[in-house]
Amino acid sequence: MKNEETLMTLRNMGQNLSDLKQNMCDWQMKNEKLKRTIRRLEKETTRLEQTEKALRMVTGHAHQNIQALQNMVDEQKSLLRKLQEDRRGELMFILMSEIVKQDKDGNFKIDDSEVNGVIEGIRASGLFGVNEKLFKAAVRKHDRQIKGVCEICRSAISPQSEDHKVDEKNQIIW
Repeated sequence: MKNEETLMTLRNMGQNLSDLKQNMCDWQMKNEKLKRTIRRLEKETTRLEQTEKALRMVTGHAHQNIQALQNMVDEQKSLLRKLQEDRRGELMFILMSEIVKQDKDGNFKIDDSEVNGVIEGIRASGLFGVNEKLFKAAVRKHDRQIKGVCEICRSAISPQSEDHKVDEKNQIIW
């Protein structure tokens, strides 16, 4: 009986050993599967990190480009204001030169006989256009005074807001 018990114990141990080997084999397969999953996830993580880095660079450049564009717009606005001031100065110089040249009687008023010469002088400069009818009406409105005409011309090329744009056909000087 003792032999039978020993034999039975040995058989049980053999079965246990076989079961353990099978379990060990199963765990090794699961372990290999987990290793492949980890490698795949590591690759995916690396790819996502690279994508994230690229996106950060793109958004950083986009922000820089927007800022650069805004700076250019601001510079252009500043330049436009300076050009408008220069243009206003040119118009005032041409206007004063023409008024002095056309003011035959020296009374510093633009008489009907003098207004056409002033208009022609402005046009002859090649820098400005004049709406003759509106210019003459503005001169009469300001009692033919040089100061009033200068104000008209100064406001004619002043920067205008979008709300107060003057229609081209109503512009005295452009």
